[in-house]
Amino acid sequence: MNAMISRCGNSIGFRIPRSALNQSGLHEGDMVSVTLVDDSVVLRRAQRKDLPTLLNAITPENVHGETIADAPVGAEVW
Repeated sequence: MNAMISRCGNSIGFRIPRSALNQSGLHEGDMVSVTLVDDSVVLRRAQRKDLPTLLNAITPENVHGETIADAPVGAEVW
């Protein structure tokens, strides 16, 4: 199966033939991960992470602190 790389607005892309979409189970709007392997570009369905996995990834090093302002900031009106 061949596909031509072409300009899509300010980006470059290619069209995935319908037969490849049907075999892969991908649909318009699905997220894919792009991996470079040697001289190949590999597309895979992006894995969605569930909430417990995301919450378990929070550590003291990557959580930001809270800032509580006691007066309006910028154009805010209290």
